Order: sequence, then C-alpha cells, then structure tokens
Amino acid sequence: MASPHASDAHAEGKASAPVSLRALWFGLLAAPLAWSAQELVCYYLASRLCRLRAAGYGAELALRLSPSFLIVTVITFLIALAGAWTAWSNWRKVRDVRRESNLHPREIHAERSRFMARCALIFNVGFLGAFVFMTSEFIVAPLCGT
Repeated sequence: MASPHASDAHAEGKASAPVSLRALWFGLLAAPLAWSAQELVCYYLASRLCRLRAAGYGAELALRLSPSFLIVTVITFLIALAGAWTAWSNWRKVRDVRRESNLHPREIHAERSRFMARCALIFNVGFLGAFVFMTSEFIVAPLCGT
C-alpha cells in the first residue's frame, strides 16, 4: 500500500524539472556553435584554397581540399541535428509541467527549463535553416569568385 507521502513526492516531482541542466544547455547551444564552427573552418579552407589556386597550384589541390568542405559540413550538421533532437526531447519532457501562480523554488526551475527548451527549439530551427542556406552556397556560388 502506498503511503500518502509517496503521492506528494510524485506531485512535487511533476513540478520539478525532469531534464538535466546539461541537456538543456546542449540543446540550446549545439546548433549555434556547430554552425559557427562550420562557417569558421570552411572560411579558412576556402581562403587557403583560393590563395593556393592564385599561386598556381591549381586543380590538383582543389580536388584534394574540396571533400574537406563536405566532411566539415556533415560533422557539424550531425552535431546540430543532435542538438535539435535533444531540444525536442527536452521540450516534450517539460511542456506539461504544471504552472501555478504562487511559484515554489522547484517550480521556478521548471519554468526555467521550459523557457530554455522553448528557446532551444527556436534556435535549432533557425540554425538548421542557416546550415541548409550556407551549404547551398557551395553548389550555387563559385568558391574563389571566378
């Protein structure tokens, strides 16, 4: 037979955030940081490739370095997708946490978790769109402006 205190503990557990702070931060920051890393590394690779192409090293170097753009983009996109999946699962865990007007400290943490999960969803949608837009640049635009 369950004690009355067990149901109170379950009710308090429902009010507390069921998501770790580490998972919330990963969901919030994975996509923006992955996109930033992809942009910085690809910018470096493109500037290096264009500088060497202008110096006369030509097509052989371009063929060797071009797969590196794809590798960097795939790895960082997978990190961003992991962040998006984490953000979605965090949101699903905290979206039904009850809200009350007189907030207990545990409910304040639940509100923080709900806010961070919602922001993470918004960030991930935006940055996954940025990945698609910036990756299409490799197909549409010439690499060295020629």
